[in-house]
Amino acid sequence: MTDDLSTTHNSHSQHVAVKIFDVTVNSMADERTASTMNWLNSALRSSLKSSTIVSQVQVWQWALMDPERVHAVPPFLPPPSHCPVP
Repeated sequence: MTDDLSTTHNSHSQHVAVKIFDVTVNSMADERTASTMNWLNSALRSSLKSSTIVSQVQVWQWALMDPERVHAVPPFLPPPSHCPVP
């Protein structure tokens, strides 16, 4: 009988542990996803199925993570006009 109790307790502990580690530390990804979904779900696209919108968001976010684009050298920006040029 104690084996059943310890197995049940262990199962609950595992469930709680999964929920704790499932928490998003930073909500920025969620905000970015919601913003993209709102942008894609404009008046022109309001008849899309939710699965189509989710797929479009996934493709959009995958494209944003292109390593060549992410690690590209930023263009040279001249100093602001209020800074004296040496």
